[in-house]
Amino acid sequence: MCGAEALSRLRHPARGIILPAEFLPASGDPLHHPLADYVIRRALTDWQFFVTNRIALKLAINMPISIFETPTFVGNLRKYLPGRPDFPGLIIELTEDEVFSDPDLAREIAIQLKLYHIDVAIDDFGRGYATWEQAQKLPFTELKIDRSKVDGCSEAPDRYRDCRGIVELAHRLDMIAVAEGVERERDLETLTEMGCDAAQGFALAPPMSRDEFTQWAARRL
Repeated sequence: MCGAEALSRLRHPARGIILPAEFLPASGDPLHHPLADYVIRRALTDWQFFVTNRIALKLAINMPISIFETPTFVGNLRKYLPGRPDFPGLIIELTEDEVFSDPDLAREIAIQLKLYHIDVAIDDFGRGYATWEQAQKLPFTELKIDRSKVDGCSEAPDRYRDCRGIVELAHRLDMIAVAEGVERERDLETLTEMGCDAAQGFALAPPMSRDEFTQWAARRL
């Protein structure tokens, strides 16, 4: 276990768990600002909880790139960071389409965050048409392979080639390759054989509450 991703869910009294696609505001909506603030504070509070339970890991959080256009956001984020020497930092995930629609902004964000021990990952990579030339100009640390490429990569030759190509690209750029949405053991084995560095998905663990994750992780340390 090398880390975990903080996920947002709503609990409705009648409808049960509601996924982000049903409640997230549109890209650029001002409502993203209080939501982002809450998610960061909650994730870092959870990190402190994990540490008290002897679980050391790095957390990743999805953020829309529009959040960083607010001059005060990075400064506020810095205030929430733990002052402990064992804090491993955060990973902020930006989607591929947002990154390459404004690569200059994405580069500036990554440079600013690096000062505070926060890395940036390109999420959903492979969904669009990013090129080697575009990717190599960005000081990011991870390429996260989109689940549309990962699912069935052990059986579909085109998906296998796409995944292997992204893994090789990540390594040429000195980035970590992370497979998203891994739900089949055969796909996990195939990704491991092609040198993918990390993976997340139901083949490893489902989404869990903080307390459930603490118990799950403690059994694997």
